[in-house]
Amino acid sequence: MNVRVPYFVGHHTDDEERPCRLSFADVTRILIADDSPAVRGALVKLLGAAHSVELIEVENGEAALSRTLELRPDLVILDLAMPIMDGLTAAREISTALPGIPILMYTMHSTPALELAAQSYGVLHVVAKGDTGELLAAIGQLTSY
Repeated sequence: MNVRVPYFVGHHTDDEERPCRLSFADVTRILIADDSPAVRGALVKLLGAAHSVELIEVENGEAALSRTLELRPDLVILDLAMPIMDGLTAAREISTALPGIPILMYTMHSTPALELAAQSYGVLHVVAKGDTGELLAAIGQLTSY
């Protein structure tokens, strides 16, 4: 089935619909784990406003692991620094238990060294907080497999 969505990546000079690889068409459920209610709210607003997806919010890595095992989301977005269980530990536990679920880390501590370390824990991409363009692109890439 060829999904057609409004073109929103790159330059667009008209309103025509074009095939778009960065589509959220296959995503039904995204789990967001961040200890900041403001960050979770901003992500829910960003992702929920533009796309019809189910968004699940949790406040720490332990809750992320538990809810991921229970609900099997299509994508997990983890903060790095969270209470009870940090994002790297949660990523390792999730990727061990459910290796098919893509994990994205959304953190203000984004560095090339963290990206490399996070990959060894099962994280497929690290995005700096505030870079919504990269966040949307990464979500599209991770959910278009």
